[in-house]
Amino acid sequence: TLPPAPQPYQVDRFTIGVRGGLASLMPQTEPAIGSTWGFGVMLDLQYAHYWTKSSKSPKLGILTGLSVGYMQFGQNKYNDSYNMITPDGTLDYAVEIDEVNALNRQVQLEVPVMFSMVTPKGFFLNAGPKLILPAYAGYKQDMSGVTLTATHVVEGVTIAPNDPLMGVVKDAVEKGQNKNAWDVTVGLGAELGYELKIGTKYALDLGVYATYGINTNTYKDATGEILTITPPDAVNVGSGKMHSIMNAGPVNMSYLDAGLKVTF
Repeated sequence: TLPPAPQPYQVDRFTIGVRGGLASLMPQTEPAIGSTWGFGVMLDLQYAHYWTKSSKSPKLGILTGLSVGYMQFGQNKYNDSYNMITPDGTLDYAVEIDEVNALNRQVQLEVPVMFSMVTPKGFFLNAGPKLILPAYAGYKQDMSGVTLTATHVVEGVTIAPNDPLMGVVKDAVEKGQNKNAWDVTVGLGAELGYELKIGTKYALDLGVYATYGINTNTYKDATGEILTITPPDAVNVGSGKMHSIMNAGPVNMSYLDAGLKVTF
């Protein structure tokens, strides 16, 4: 009687983890707009399947799952000025803005498909591609020091800055959504750390992570202006509408986050 053939040593692993650290979409705009680092937090629900010949060999496998989380970062722009002619060609507005500050927020989903390795001594490495989908991309923005001067194109008459007839824009605050909601970002992620055994079935992983991605979307329907003006008519005075910095000009975005991760 022959013994049964040895079977590969296999492990199916379900994990729940949290991670947090620095994050930003690092927007590139024309003209350049300052961008500051923010933070991101994620909840990871993941499954990994490992196969190897022995429990004494490194576990090699594939990791996937679904992550959901939140990230935010800031932007600022100073001393913006441009001219805007009304659609009928009657008025030429000179717009001057002293300062614009924006806080961009993003609720996102991630789907990783990464190579995973765990050594017999407890060190682990996960690396591979991710799909990042912003389910919600909101912003809050304010501007100050806005001055409007209107010139009648045909008559050559200039209306005094901030004349009530033309519309007065004071310090403004606006909330809305950026146009990158549900734009897919393809990222490359990596996680590295150490695994602490808890009995025979459980483990606690402590490590660091980083994800870099490129969003190739360009906002081709951008306004090109942070503030647009609705000219006065026979009934109404003029009014201004503020737009998100990220929606105002052509934008290419990269994605980067990095920090610490704990997994059970």
